[in-house]
Amino acid sequence: MPVEVARYYASLKVLAILPIELPYRLDAFGIITREGHLMSPGARQLLQQVRLASRDLY
Repeated sequence: MPVEVARYYASLKVLAILPIELPYRLDAFGIITREGHLMSPGARQLLQQVRLASRDLY
């Protein structure tokens, strides 16, 4: 999750930020889905359209 979001939840004391440096960086956005869970038809369509649009941008 973005650092800004993590800091917000850490300020609410609902999570802690661990001082771990990961060997890679992600852009400020991404798509996360749950493995093994079916998406609704609307969610699948939205995901497909987002992926198509991102191909043109990136």
